[in-house]
Amino acid sequence: MTIIRDSILEPYFIQRDQHNYTVCELVTPTRKHHSKDKMGQNYEKLLSFCGSFASALKYIAKRKLDNNKPEYNSIQDYVSNWQKITDQIEKKFNIKSL
Repeated sequence: MTIIRDSILEPYFIQRDQHNYTVCELVTPTRKHHSKDKMGQNYEKLLSFCGSFASALKYIAKRKLDNNKPEYNSIQDYVSNWQKITDQIEKKFNIKSL
């Protein structure tokens, strides 16, 4: 298995095996669990199986867009944010289009 991590994708990363690309998220619990003295441990959450690297990147871009802002006041605002996120990923990895 290959793990692909990059700061531009955080908190997401991609795992690759013989059959597909798996998008995962590194989750850092914000509240205490089980004990008053200890914070919860970071864990990896499986989000999606993707057939290609490009589709895994597109999935991450969609997640980042959804988490970036809970509400958009216009379609233009939404499209503008989508373009900003995809441009960052495309430029970083020299990809033509997500």
